[in-house]
Amino acid sequence: LAANFYSAISSVLLTENKKDSAILLQRKSIRIKEELYPEYHPVLASSYRETGEIYYKLGFLDSARYYYYRSLRSNYPDSFNPEYFNLSVILSENEFALTIMDLCRLNYREYEITDNEYFLEEIIKYFDYLKAVVNIIISDMPSRKPK
Repeated sequence: LAANFYSAISSVLLTENKKDSAILLQRKSIRIKEELYPEYHPVLASSYRETGEIYYKLGFLDSARYYYYRSLRSNYPDSFNPEYFNLSVILSENEFALTIMDLCRLNYREYEITDNEYFLEEIIKYFDYLKAVVNIIISDMPSRKPK
């Protein structure tokens, strides 16, 4: 409960442009959640992604990337290898997909800044991951017959 409170206050502080305080409270929220949950848990994945989002909004792209990767890793109990991963062990497809989208947006922003095509290649790779996740979600849906 306290962790969620700190996270909510962090969001409010961010809207008031109190960046340092927002980051401080968000990281405090993460420390509490890390004590409450196992290393691989969707709640941690969500918190890491939210922290990455804060850093992204503030323009700290390296820190944003760090927390997005932590989100992926905490949502994936196997050793996360960006070149190959087992979709069946993802703990929350929704959280995984959101983090992948955040990484695509981050890579596009870095491409705009640097004009380095490497970031575009990363976006293509991440969209392939996203496509695979969406296909899993669709295959798990109950089939619906048209009326």
